Amino acid sequence: MALFGSDSSSELPSAPIGYEWAEVMVTVKTYPTPSVRHVETVCVAGVRLDQDQSSWIRLYPIPFRLLGGDDQFKKYQLVTVPVRHRPGHDARPESFTPDLDNIRLGETVKSDRNWARRAERMQGLIGQATVCELIRANRDARMNEPAPSLGLIKPRDVTITVTDGKGWTAKQEAKAAAAAEPTLLDEYGAVPTKLEPAPYEIRFKYRCQDRACRGHDQALIDWEVGAAARNWVKRYPADSIPYRLENKWKQMIDPAHDTYFYVGNQHQHRQSFSVLGVWAPKL
Repeated sequence: MALFGSDSSSELPSAPIGYEWAEVMVTVKTYPTPSVRHVETVCVAGVRLDQDQSSWIRLYPIPFRLLGGDDQFKKYQLVTVPVRHRPGHDARPESFTPDLDNIRLGETVKSDRNWARRAERMQGLIGQATVCELIRANRDARMNEPAPSLGLIKPRDVTITVTDGKGWTAKQEAKAAAAAEPTLLDEYGAVPTKLEPAPYEIRFKYRCQDRACRGHDQALIDWEVGAAARNWVKRYPADSIPYRLENKWKQMIDPAHDTYFYVGNQHQHRQSFSVLGVWAPKL
């Protein structure tokens, strides 16, 4: 399903040494976390479109708030970027390091026709696996062995809760404070405002489609949770924010929507999966 030349790129130069060009429809942006090496990082995941079959891809690290305005992409936007896979650093087969100096942004795939244009690019990835299957595959693999780490799964019996955010650990707070300090040689040309933790946490309890599933309890780490809370606190009473968050995401899991969860695991804790985002076209 190679789309080069149709959406986000025309003629591409040779990729930098060690890299290859990839065309990606971005589907996930997680809430930023503080980082010593990269100031702060966002895990970006999406669907790779430049090969014969659509496949999952993870782009990491991306200091999203530090990117220039022209390079800050949206969900479901087509992005063309050189990438390299480093299995010795991260054995997960979907994980690639992007060369952000050569990123190119294309069109944003709209949700018209009930998300049909997005679904066309997903090909067979929608509901391809269950969370239980993903956990088993990672349990059976060694840390230096590849195992699938991303999926778009169909949940059932879903309940949602909203609680206060957990805040940063002491180490994360130190990293966030250090990252907001000016340096003589700032890599990105600007000092970001201090990164604050997400003020609220959304959790989903559900069962996947695996017949033996005993249930999952996972946090939603989508950037939109923190962004919505921060925007709404400027417009609405603070005590109404949890209700508004719950109502927004509850609508996505109601029977009127064909709901799926984007899920992904942690590099160092590969059996631990979180909900990265929600796929929710109307039925």
